[in-house]
Amino acid sequence: MPIIPIRTEAPLFYSDALDAFIRLRLKQAHSVIAGHGVDELLTTPIEDQIDAIVAQFQLVVPKLREDLAHSDEPQETIVDMNDYCRQISVPSARYQVRVPFEGQKKLFELRHLNYYPSFPCAIISDHELIISLVAYNITADDIDKEIDKIISEVKQYLEWQRGQVAAFNKELRDSPRTKIEERKARILAPKRIAASLRYPLKRRADAPLTYVSSELRRKIVPTVRPSKGVTTPFAPEPTIEEVEYQHILKVMDGMALMMERSPSTFVKLGEEEIRDFFLLVLNGYYEGGATRETFNGAGKTDILVRDCDRNVFIAECKIWGGGKLFLEAIDQLLRYLTWRDTKSAVLIFSRTKDFSGVLHSINNTIEQHPHRKRGAIIEGETRFRYVFGNPDDHNREIIVTVMAFSVVPPPIARPSRTGDTGS
Repeated sequence: MPIIPIRTEAPLFYSDALDAFIRLRLKQAHSVIAGHGVDELLTTPIEDQIDAIVAQFQLVVPKLREDLAHSDEPQETIVDMNDYCRQISVPSARYQVRVPFEGQKKLFELRHLNYYPSFPCAIISDHELIISLVAYNITADDIDKEIDKIISEVKQYLEWQRGQVAAFNKELRDSPRTKIEERKARILAPKRIAASLRYPLKRRADAPLTYVSSELRRKIVPTVRPSKGVTTPFAPEPTIEEVEYQHILKVMDGMALMMERSPSTFVKLGEEEIRDFFLLVLNGYYEGGATRETFNGAGKTDILVRDCDRNVFIAECKIWGGGKLFLEAIDQLLRYLTWRDTKSAVLIFSRTKDFSGVLHSINNTIEQHPHRKRGAIIEGETRFRYVFGNPDDHNREIIVTVMAFSVVPPPIARPSRTGDTGS
């Protein structure tokens, strides 16, 4: 009962070594970083650069979809055989089974360190593993066993690849970060030295001036971040360090918790009155110079920190009115934030008893926003951190922390009835 697999030009998992292919692919990923222009490297967020490299070079081990496998109509064929030193032609049939797969077909060619003495044979199309057999004088059970054997071998080879590919994908995300940071440091180091020379650099007519920090009661230390798109040159910009950002959030968090604990005092206040309480507390920590207002209202913006006439922190205070109004608050915030890495916050005050439902709605709603890039990072039971892209330039990243608080009025005590002395 002979069954003859139809052989391709080369068996599966045989052509090239997987480890050599991985080393080459990682080298190609690093060459992409080396090929970036200076402005592109400095102005594109590192996470975006890494995401682009991962999308281009990551490997996905194929997964066979045996549940979707199907067979073609058998085809008549002739097999030439040697029978006791004489050549004969035997009428036979060709059987073909197609097994769809998800993943990259290139991996069917790559040889792992582990392998069987023989390699499985099949044809690989873009999305199908095609097993072809020629047989005569056989039963359906014979065909099934042979196909199962080939599929089992293919799955074993793929399983051997899986660990090595997973390690590569992790390195593909980790090592480019180091390469990017090292190259950025090499580029920025001479820029800093040049800026410290007694001889000033000649400025282009269209180059923005560097900033001078505001004199603040609690000093905000500016750091340099790129912000322009890849079509314009890199320029330093004002922002605030993470430690200062966390301090501002902590101050606002403490104020909001006081509101939660004394809801009857604040339950009748509108958004503007709530904002004024936050301004009062924040101005106890931060004070602008004679010509610079550090915290103040700007248009419809509730709370902001200004440094050299640029907004480096903005917060919006909103009473919860549903997902639609919440998304509008995010849009409003993004319109005011124009510098990358500018820190911001949205404070949500809920007057509904179903506060758990409000938290669930906040997280579900914000995921629908077209400019959300990453998050949520959970920083507390009711505090969530997101990264957004500026609507006008997706390279400009904005950190948005959403802080939610429950301000529900206490139940009204019923007056005791006359003569009710209790039990």
